[in-house]
Formats: sequence, C-alpha cells, structure tokens
Amino acid sequence: MVEQGELSASHARTIAVADDPEKLAQEIIAGGLSVADTEKKVKRAPRAARARAYADKSMNESEINDMTKRIGHALMSRVKITERRGGAGQIVISFTTRTHLAEIVDKITGKK
Repeated sequence: MVEQGELSASHARTIAVADDPEKLAQEIIAGGLSVADTEKKVKRAPRAARARAYADKSMNESEINDMTKRIGHALMSRVKITERRGGAGQIVISFTTRTHLAEIVDKITGKK
C-alpha cells in the first residue's frame, strides 16, 4: 500500500506493531485518518505478540530512584535511568577506569 501511494510511510510505521496492520491500513485509507489519529487508534487496538507492550504511564520517581540505587550498589558505579514515552528507556552506567569497566562487564555477564 505504501509502494502504491495509498498509505504514507509514517502511517505504516505507526501500524507495524498492531495485531492486524493490514486491516488498520484499510481503515486508514477508507477514513482518511491522519498519523495522529492513527496513533490513537493503534494504542487502543490489540498489539502483535512480537511488539513491545505500550506503557501508558511512566514509572514514578521513587521506582526509578530505587532501581538506580540497586543497580548502582550492585555494580559499585554511578547509574542513571531514563524512561521515554511508551515505556522504553536507557540505563547509563559510569565507570572511572578501564579496570572498573572490566569489573562492571564481569558482573553483568557473570564471567571473570
């Protein structure tokens, strides 16, 4: 549908996580939905088993602080956790020397 110009690439990316993206694509085309409307529709629609679950609410600050402290203590390093919209995020682990980095890697991988 994208190749035929019936559906934009932005619409296609948005519906890729849906359980039935082809059905949604047909609804988008028939209804002339905007990408923003499509995003709302996808959030309400069943998600494909292979897709990450959509997290509507972010973790609260105390949860993030607790996880940050636990990871930092376990790795003996400074840690920063950030969460993005949708529940994804990143963990940044700081190290002071290459030896410290090697120790962190060993702890994470369980190897020495």
